[in-house]
Amino acid sequence: MKQLIFLFVLFSLSIIVIEAHAQTSDQFYLRVKSEPSALFYVSGAGSYKEGETVILSTMPDTWEDNTSVYKFVGWKIDGSWSTDNPPKVVMNASHEAVAVFEKVQGVGGDAIIIDAIPRIAGITVDSDIYLPEELPLSIKWDTTTNHIITAEKTVNENPDKRYVFGSWKDGNADPVRTVKPDDATSFIALYKTQFYLKVLTEFGNSVGQGWYDEGSTVNFSLDSEHIPDKNDDAIQYSFDSWDLGDYKNSVSNSISINAPLTVKANWDKEYKLEIRTNIPDYIPSGSGFYLSGKNLALIAESEINSANSDTKYIFDKWVTVGPNPVVISNSLSPSTSVLVDSSYIIEARYKKSFLLNVWSPYGAPVGGGFYDEGEVADVRINQNELVVVPGKEKKIFGGWNTAGGEVLDFNPSKTKSLDAPQINSNLQVIVSSPMNVTAKWNSQYYVDVKSSSGTVIGAGWYDPGTLVPISVKMPSQPPGMWTTYSFVGWSGDIDSTATSTKIIVSGPKSVIAEWREDSTPGIINGLILAGVGVTGFFIFNKTRKSGRFSSPLKSKYGDYPGDRRGIDSMLQHDKSNINIPQKNTYQQDMRLPKKKSVYDWLMGNDK
Repeated sequence: MKQLIFLFVLFSLSIIVIEAHAQTSDQFYLRVKSEPSALFYVSGAGSYKEGETVILSTMPDTWEDNTSVYKFVGWKIDGSWSTDNPPKVVMNASHEAVAVFEKVQGVGGDAIIIDAIPRIAGITVDSDIYLPEELPLSIKWDTTTNHIITAEKTVNENPDKRYVFGSWKDGNADPVRTVKPDDATSFIALYKTQFYLKVLTEFGNSVGQGWYDEGSTVNFSLDSEHIPDKNDDAIQYSFDSWDLGDYKNSVSNSISINAPLTVKANWDKEYKLEIRTNIPDYIPSGSGFYLSGKNLALIAESEINSANSDTKYIFDKWVTVGPNPVVISNSLSPSTSVLVDSSYIIEARYKKSFLLNVWSPYGAPVGGGFYDEGEVADVRINQNELVVVPGKEKKIFGGWNTAGGEVLDFNPSKTKSLDAPQINSNLQVIVSSPMNVTAKWNSQYYVDVKSSSGTVIGAGWYDPGTLVPISVKMPSQPPGMWTTYSFVGWSGDIDSTATSTKIIVSGPKSVIAEWREDSTPGIINGLILAGVGVTGFFIFNKTRKSGRFSSPLKSKYGDYPGDRRGIDSMLQHDKSNINIPQKNTYQQDMRLPKKKSVYDWLMGNDK
């Protein structure tokens, strides 16, 4: 006995494992049968792959056995009627297909079959009402008579399920029809099962709630994604998701109806965040409603250019305004964040920044650029004068023109407005609006005074319009031996014979002192030298002829012979050289004689 029980348990477990394997594989089982059962064999049963479409056998309109005649009513697929013969079954799950036949009463006559599928509704024939449990009807009519058949339009099973007349089996969609016995052999009302879809939402209105056919796909939605709070316009409710459906995160959703369903919309609470700035006519991005509890990034532009290129705005800080203050971390940074747990008004504060234009036709000025309103700008230039044309023209820094702008005075009690140019090359400007600061430059011209002789006075750099005195002084050294010079006058940019005069500076000037050469001293000196030369020559010749150098030389040391030995003896006693005048010393501007030995001098004069 125990062995039998063990074998039975083992067999049962094997069946369970086999069925579990069948269900977990990618195949589903299709069960096919007839009703009444065992009326005849219907093919098509078996296991099929997931997604495969199975076309069942076509059923005959009637079926006869040895005792009765059966009329084909239709196919039921998983309990729902199908109007197709043969039907198609998609194997997305295990299914059951039943070929339904009805036994015909009054075999051998012309009976008319009246029925409803499913039998949940009564049918009225002429004036007689037949309840669902009285169906099907088998009625014989005179072929010449007309009859009215009425099927109920709607039959409620419960508040969420009902049956709705779809059509007669022959395709007629009118629930009330007039028939003749020879029109057809059967009149069968087909009903559709419908389920109620409830679409619930706490805010706003839903679209799509109602009755739908079994197996149909239903679309439903909300009329708005955002619903404002009735009491506070700074609060709104935003759609989040549906609890059921094919597209849960979309306002428009769909779902398949196979039973009564209730779908619900989920909502989130959002607070309004308003972002402002203190810049006129500028609306920053970022304002809107945000989910409660969200850590929201605040991002502002670090610089904003205005319509005028000489003004821009520089980010300063974030501040909260309005009834609900909020703590903003790192409020001095243009990029920060804030926790949205209420409605807030947050302002991005900007400081005005103005362009300071610094311009100069010469040199390299510095200090130009954008400055915050009220900031002091240090303006300067790297040099105070610049030569434009060497030796002729140069530019002298003449100050700054601020066009009425405020500059910082060294008197701490006040500031002053300078319309007149400022001579100081460094300037501190208070930037309170767009400003233009211009460097002023004045011209200076060079007066060039030249002379080939004497000394001139007056050369140098002068401002335009200056009356410059110029003069020339006679040479301080004595006239030359052969020529002398006398002042004639000025040439160039002035015409004057006076040694001292004046010239007006209207540009670069060049004047030259002119002199005239005088040869009179040369003639006189030549005559004198000629006379001296003749006289000297005469004396020399006379002296030579008298034999002055043939007798012995005498000195304080005694007599010496008049030859070289005598002279050498004399020199041994007189160790020093003797200054002997050279020839033509007068012609050499009366210079002192060079040192020579007595012998050389005597020999030279003895020629």
